[in-house]
Amino acid sequence: MDERVTNALAQWPNGPDVHGWLSLDRRGRWRLRGEFISNQKLIAFINRNYAGQANGAYAFQNGPQRVFVALEATPWIARPIHPADTELNFVLHTGQTAEVSGVFLSPDGELILQ
Repeated sequence: MDERVTNALAQWPNGPDVHGWLSLDRRGRWRLRGEFISNQKLIAFINRNYAGQANGAYAFQNGPQRVFVALEATPWIARPIHPADTELNFVLHTGQTAEVSGVFLSPDGELILQ
């Protein structure tokens, strides 16, 4: 989490939660009130401050506000990457490397990584 977000949380610990504004589609694209977010700095800020919550939901911490995310598919969207050694690896929509411990196929034929 960004230091300025942590500082804002310390200053205003009881900020209101936000619902219905932010979503993540099955391709790993952020939407704000239904519109794709294209500003790369904003996307990077969301990615750095996005995490699972104790109740199983996922949210973006924006200073004192926790913005809950409506998920079209899963909380993490992985994309394959092929390094020079040809071993298949995955990177998450947030830019983090994915550690895969299992692979499943959904009823719709989508690959789901654990």
